[in-house]
Amino acid sequence: MEFYDSDLQNANFREAVIYNTKFNNSKITDIDFSNAVIHDTRFINLKKPDEESYMNFSYAKLENVLFDKYNLKGTDFHNAELNTVSFKESNLNNSDFNHAILREIDFQEVDLTGVKGLESCEFENIKMNRAKLLCNEDYVLQITKEQFKNMFFDEIIIVDSEGEEHIMKKEDDIENTVFFYE
Repeated sequence: MEFYDSDLQNANFREAVIYNTKFNNSKITDIDFSNAVIHDTRFINLKKPDEESYMNFSYAKLENVLFDKYNLKGTDFHNAELNTVSFKESNLNNSDFNHAILREIDFQEVDLTGVKGLESCEFENIKMNRAKLLCNEDYVLQITKEQFKNMFFDEIIIVDSEGEEHIMKKEDDIENTVFFYE
């Protein structure tokens, strides 16, 4: 199925089962995908909203889904289960991932400094190359040490409480440079 050049603003896909679908060149803002099951789906060439729009994926199950280069600012993923999902170069600022299960996720080149709830997520095989993580004034990262062990990267960017960016390479002793959320 393909939604091509569609205006799906305020659409309700709550509890929907969506397989092998393309949302292509469409306007998808303020949509409810809560409790939906979404497999083999691509969100591509979407008309980006000018401002934060609300999309709800809470309690949804997403597998093999592509969101690359899309503005997902303010999206709700709390308690969602995400398997093999790509957010490469997407905007996730102000998004909520509280208690989400994240497996095989691609966060490469994603700014995660404004994401809520990362410390409560279950991480497994997370690609984080050139991703930005927030570190507070006490040098505490927004993730746990266990989550860190399930991240893969050549380098990540640590943003301190003053907004300064520090590039850390895989071979750096990150575990002795910052503290982890507990």
